[in-house]
Amino acid sequence: MAMGCKRVNKTIWMAILMSIMAVAGVHADDYDFKSDGQLPGASYSTGVAVGYLDNDGRLDIFVANSGIPAQNDGMWNTIWLQNRDGSFEQKDQNSATEGVQGLGFGFSTGVALGDLDHDGDVDAFVTNNGEANRVWLNNGNGTFSSGGSLGSSYSTGVALGDLDHDGDVDVFVTNQEGQPNEVWLNNDNDDNFTKVQELGDDSNSMGVALGDLNGDGYLDAFVVNSFPIGAGPPANKVWINKGDGSGTFDADHSIDIGDSSSMGVALGDLDGDGDVDAFVVNNAGATQYDRIWLNNGTGIFQAGDALDNRDGTAVALADFDEDGDLDAFVANQVIDNENTVWRNNSDGTFSDSYQALGRSDSQDVALADINDDGYMDAVVANMLEANTLWRIDGPPSSGGGGGGGGGCFVTGLIPFLHGR
Repeated sequence: MAMGCKRVNKTIWMAILMSIMAVAGVHADDYDFKSDGQLPGASYSTGVAVGYLDNDGRLDIFVANSGIPAQNDGMWNTIWLQNRDGSFEQKDQNSATEGVQGLGFGFSTGVALGDLDHDGDVDAFVTNNGEANRVWLNNGNGTFSSGGSLGSSYSTGVALGDLDHDGDVDVFVTNQEGQPNEVWLNNDNDDNFTKVQELGDDSNSMGVALGDLNGDGYLDAFVVNSFPIGAGPPANKVWINKGDGSGTFDADHSIDIGDSSSMGVALGDLDGDGDVDAFVVNNAGATQYDRIWLNNGTGIFQAGDALDNRDGTAVALADFDEDGDLDAFVANQVIDNENTVWRNNSDGTFSDSYQALGRSDSQDVALADINDDGYMDAVVANMLEANTLWRIDGPPSSGGGGGGGGGCFVTGLIPFLHGR
């Protein structure tokens, strides 16, 4: 008679794993982030995404910038291409402004990357405040040409994904100031988009992440909402894709999640049960804790861990310490609040790593293995100081260059996991 394998309790397994790591000389702080010293840009940055923009095999950075609307002082969005030595250089795009083109002078709020015209390179969708959102089409070498202009709302965030299962990249945009969120479908990979739905007429939405929340194979939307002017705590919304190939959502049966003033969300399997959970960051004072929301597999979420609040604006997920689960990097605003790294305890609860990563009024974060050493790095967009690149060197036992990198992914290239 064949003997079956017994299922090992996760707590016991983690204790064994940590003991093995200790014997091998590998410790949790070997995976701490360290400042790279590079500062890609010094504008009022609001969004960041990472991708192979000039097709040279090295990851580059797209930064969305905003000025000060009250002063009518806009900013150019900027492209930073990685050199062979790992440094970054702003791309010359034949602009009349100091020889370097910023893409779209104004008040941008976010960016997501994807192949919008199906030509094999990475394009950009940029959201703007008080003016049309913009599609920027990659020329294949890291320079961009203007594509379509979509909408005229006060947009705050964007996520890309194939909403109607026709093989191209569609767009979900969040808006504030009572403007409804918008669903834009890509027309046959030609970067010509059609708005097919508006959701949440009285919303003050700040960000969105796409993922298959109910297990039917279609992308659903998790939208985070903040305080409208003069209103009480809003609920975040889960919008379930109809799943009929229309790319639209069931507007009559949205699911309310929480009652905090939320700013950002990232999706991933946080508790290892095979479905998609949510990490939500909030920023309305000490009582509005960042929150884990655990999915039961049908799109119904139960409140999980409540984490310290530090006025969060964005969150991204990856396996920083190579233990097989998703950890979190939270960007926090307000100068006195450092960005934070939360380590997953392998059960959907999190522990503070006590890494204090800058005090720069951070607005967004993108994760990627920037220097191709097998370990995750973070690019942080800051509002009041230069943007920051944080690297993980990995444990000293890795042999110099190259590590496991298990569970790592690139935010911005996988829009399902990209929040604000």
